[in-house]
Amino acid sequence: MKVNLTTLSLLLAGAVIPCVQAGGLNLSQIATAKSVGTAGAGNITTNDASAVITNAANLSEIEESAWILGVQYLNVESNFVRDDNSASSTGTNQQVLPHLSFASRLNDKWVAGIALHADGGVGIKYSQGVGATPYELINENSISALNLTTSLAYQINDQLSLGSSLILQHASLKAQGLKGRELKGDSLATGFGLSANYQVSEDTQFGIRYQSQFDHDLSFDSNNDLRISPNLTWVKSLGLGVRQSVTQNLDLLVSTNMEGWQDYDEKYSTTYSVGVGVEYVYDDWLLYSGVSGDTSPVSSQNRDVLLPLDAQWRIGLGAERKVSHDLHLGLSYQYQNLGDGEIDANSGLFQPSGRYDTNRVHFITLSLRY
Repeated sequence: MKVNLTTLSLLLAGAVIPCVQAGGLNLSQIATAKSVGTAGAGNITTNDASAVITNAANLSEIEESAWILGVQYLNVESNFVRDDNSASSTGTNQQVLPHLSFASRLNDKWVAGIALHADGGVGIKYSQGVGATPYELINENSISALNLTTSLAYQINDQLSLGSSLILQHASLKAQGLKGRELKGDSLATGFGLSANYQVSEDTQFGIRYQSQFDHDLSFDSNNDLRISPNLTWVKSLGLGVRQSVTQNLDLLVSTNMEGWQDYDEKYSTTYSVGVGVEYVYDDWLLYSGVSGDTSPVSSQNRDVLLPLDAQWRIGLGAERKVSHDLHLGLSYQYQNLGDGEIDANSGLFQPSGRYDTNRVHFITLSLRY
């Protein structure tokens, strides 16, 4: 499950009072027409340049070279309603996230690739601040993560390929408190990915990918009197994907994923997701559609307004058109429902009980693929 930034509750000590402006997301898809249009169901079995990120082993399908340019627009809206007095708090956020991936064949066995993409980000503005004491109140907080991924694929035979990735992640944070206090920090952390692609038959493809955890230790540019933890964590994940040709023009895409949220916090548990999508060829068009869903990592008793993760679902559709030889222009849309985010806590100023009556994200992605 790729959802609101996994590190948020490590950054802020306290909980949000009713008036808050917030928005942010860790992405379950990357900025390509296929990934967004299939709601992430086609990630593990894709065989274009974006496989540098989603499954390096699939790069072995590239004949000479390939690249993708993409840009993804996110529109987030959440509205939390308290149980005790029905007071509501609405937060909105808009972001534009980039994607660039390139891969090239080295010889008949090896393919190498590199990619730069935004892994996630959050920007929060508090109308009345957040914190355990007035002195520690934080008015605004933002964090972003950018990944530079290098990958290698090795083709063992006509059926089996293996892949590996080295990922350099840059995380940056900015927080503003009362009386002009400001804190900035950033960190570099490395992780890795391992993957495999197996062509069961001419019509059936199977893929698997593991990505390690990222552990950050932020370096701040001033005294940390806002008492923000410097430790950031992105959890590890394991994904499986199947691509099955139904007809000459229609492919069925199925994926599943699990993430180890208990490594992030002992009150969290492993999450599971499943997605189903289709890819249809019509003349010079590639048409995509898909749905996917995730289980919740935390119960309502342990959920808080800083990280209100819940069961989620998403639906996407998109299209790519061949504009010249091997060049495709794509446009996709996806709707993501972030769940009710019910919080069963003692009603009070710093941790109210309630739920989100609006909690959604709109995605629009434009990509150019060669």
